[in-house]
Amino acid sequence: MPELTPIPSAQRPSDPGYQPVSGYAVAALVAAGVFAVILAFVAVIAVRSGRSVLSWELMVLPILGIILAIIGRSQIRNSEGTRTGLKLASVAWWICVIGGAGFATYYLTSQMFLSRESAAFVNSFFDDLRADRPHYAFEKMIPAEERGRVSPDLGEEFEIAYASAYGPFKNHELVRLFLRNGQDMQYERVGAKDIGPTPDGFEAVHVYRLRCPEGTYEATVRLLAADQRRGGKLQWRIPGMPQPHMAVKVERLSQYGRLVAELEQEGDRFANEWFLHLSAGRPALAHLKTTPLAHRQPLEYGFMGLACVAGGTAGALPVGPGLLPADRSSAAVSPFDELSAIGFFRRDAQNTPIPAEKLTKLRDLWAAADVTPVSSNRPTQPSTVPAEPVTIKIGGSDVTVVVPAELHTQDKIYYTRASIGVVCADPELVAKLAELRAKGADAPADGLVTLAKMPPRDWRIVWLATDVELHSVITGPGAPGGPGGPGAGFP
Repeated sequence: MPELTPIPSAQRPSDPGYQPVSGYAVAALVAAGVFAVILAFVAVIAVRSGRSVLSWELMVLPILGIILAIIGRSQIRNSEGTRTGLKLASVAWWICVIGGAGFATYYLTSQMFLSRESAAFVNSFFDDLRADRPHYAFEKMIPAEERGRVSPDLGEEFEIAYASAYGPFKNHELVRLFLRNGQDMQYERVGAKDIGPTPDGFEAVHVYRLRCPEGTYEATVRLLAADQRRGGKLQWRIPGMPQPHMAVKVERLSQYGRLVAELEQEGDRFANEWFLHLSAGRPALAHLKTTPLAHRQPLEYGFMGLACVAGGTAGALPVGPGLLPADRSSAAVSPFDELSAIGFFRRDAQNTPIPAEKLTKLRDLWAAADVTPVSSNRPTQPSTVPAEPVTIKIGGSDVTVVVPAELHTQDKIYYTRASIGVVCADPELVAKLAELRAKGADAPADGLVTLAKMPPRDWRIVWLATDVELHSVITGPGAPGGPGGPGAGFP
């Protein structure tokens, strides 16, 4: 029987000279090559643009290449000569090790540089706040190309120039915390995150621990730096729109911090009671709030009893000499003149007097008896200083809560910005605050000392500060006092 011809094998016949290349070695070389190409591309971009494109994700390729090279070399050595590609694996290994180590070193060095430089910027920002230089601190929130339009030393002019962003800045709790505590504020950077490139430059987020007599806080600040395509120094800033890119949260509130918060709220409530008396046509009750508690309280109880008999009209009684303390009683002057005589009206919180011609305008506004808290819904106008927040100032002899307000004309179209000084000069309260402040952040708010457990405070409305500059409640084209609007040229 004839022999059958064998069927050809689909596999290559055994050839003692042939050794297939390890697939792992080839894959390692591919990973190393892709990494080298991308690294070269990044280097070209860096040279041309003056900006380094850094991304930690790029380290995936050299790490993958090293792993594949290790597996490939192990496979080749254990193949007993049936596999080759050891040289390819070694080349891939060294490309990934040297290139990866160089890139990682450069990346980490750049991160350290960005972290150190941005942290120094935040430290400078905090130093300005601690030194009671809020205008200089706010300048660090302005884009570099917009800085210098107005000097921070010009006060109101500076605030008006950057009104849309300055208002949210000075109302921010972190800013208020620094300004309240001044040189007693201590800060320590405890970490950084999200440091690296953005589509337009670089960003950095720093976390700080703050310590002051009011307690311990954690603050987070985010910064941006514009892309410096010519290799110039990075211009960092803290974004301020729509709100400052800062956050603060309480870690531990001290006993002093708790009392400060309670006093600020209590002073604000006292001012709002005064606003309510004025707007409700109770001038006598409103005027009494400018007198000491010992004089005021019996009269207020009398008005309450009278109101039960005569109804709400009791509060509408006019201000007369019988309502005032002996050192202020005079039948010859009006309530406005009486307040003016004791220095109630002033240009600012520093007791700068109001010029005579503006005092006449203020008299007309006061006659309208329409003094209200600042409207939170009204947008800041380009020509006005942003409204102050409610603030508390603790001095050596008194506690002052400053409440922003508005005085409106009778037609409700015009108003002037003002601030109300609500003062408590109780020696016991001032001494207790000084004692607790000296204990600092380590005195826990255990509830043993609260305003509810202390004698009633002798709050008084002591001053009203205003520049008597009139502004319209209506904004935009055709607004009263504006171009083409009714009342243009109103003084």
